[in-house]
Amino acid sequence: MAKGQIKPKMTEDNVQKLIIALQSGKHRSSACVVAGIARTTFYEWLDDDENFRTRVEDAEEFWLSLVE
Repeated sequence: MAKGQIKPKMTEDNVQKLIIALQSGKHRSSACVVAGIARTTFYEWLDDDENFRTRVEDAEEFWLSLVE
């Protein structure tokens, strides 16, 4: 994160935007753009929050189940 920038807080709104984007088949990078967060922030949340990680994995599995 660049000096002087404020790291966005994890809110249900930005998490929901991520989840919907992942469920629709977007890659993680694209989902981050949709939610308005940096990829680095996404991966920090993924490492730090088990509930968030589970929701992300479930969303990605949802898309894969549709494709199969």
